[in-house]
Amino acid sequence: MWKNFILGGLLLTSFGASAECWVVKNLTGQSQFSPEYKSQPDKAVGIYFVSINKNSATLSSANNIYDSGLNYFPTSPLSMIGAASSGRGTFIETWAITTDKKAIYTKVRIIEGNYNQLSSFIGDVTGKC
Repeated sequence: MWKNFILGGLLLTSFGASAECWVVKNLTGQSQFSPEYKSQPDKAVGIYFVSINKNSATLSSANNIYDSGLNYFPTSPLSMIGAASSGRGTFIETWAITTDKKAIYTKVRIIEGNYNQLSSFIGDVTGKC
């Protein structure tokens, strides 16, 4: 009986250890918009929660100021990709957490009517969720 209890506890501990959630702020970088695609300073305002575990990944924000509408999936314990495609266009985001407490965020939007965007940002990981 004790063996089953200990084994169950170890399994729960190892599963919980594989799930991570980070608080990300201060995202600054550059964006390019069609049709000129000239680089310009940009920032992603708000506080973001990047959550990655073995089988799923999610992105949320404080006060729900940002809802990408994308489906995210993990590519590693520290990175995820979000993507969606519809009649309006194609949307792709990547998020990565670095070992030096930085977050790297990229965004590509190809939208009907030539409203395209490429953005890249680096922000601060300020804690865990």
